[in-house]
Amino acid sequence: MKEIWKDIKGFDNYEVSTEGQVRNKKTGRVLKPRVNRGGYLSVVLYSNGKAISKYIHRLVAEAFIPNPENKPEVNHIDEDKTNNRVENLNWMTGKENINYGTRTERTQIPIYALYPDDTDEYFPSAHAAARELGLWQAHIVKVLKGRLKTTGGLRFEYAEE
Repeated sequence: MKEIWKDIKGFDNYEVSTEGQVRNKKTGRVLKPRVNRGGYLSVVLYSNGKAISKYIHRLVAEAFIPNPENKPEVNHIDEDKTNNRVENLNWMTGKENINYGTRTERTQIPIYALYPDDTDEYFPSAHAAARELGLWQAHIVKVLKGRLKTTGGLRFEYAEE
């Protein structure tokens, strides 16, 4: 498929391509994207002297993919957040996006809560542990990933499969 370029609405000096690239129309230079904490690619565009960060997947979708149902989110079909080619994107609702692909499987990883008295308790997921123990799921995940030592006085680890 031949790469096609379209103007970016609200940013007269820039255009976006079907291949997920953004370039300055005056210089012809393709902008180098940055990867944010969530793994999405973004670029900084200037309008009236003001710098504004924009996600590339949204720019591609807004330029090339019709959205007759006015769905608010852009999904990466192959679940690769850096693959911003037009054929890899589609519009979804928040609920559709949350339930899409392997996300649910990835969040259903069994874990153990490790108590200070050296006992442990099995949970089918961080979500189930959070619900039953009255803790924040995000904090449990941070403990699992090593970003926090404990939450609610407990340590957590993934159960061996």
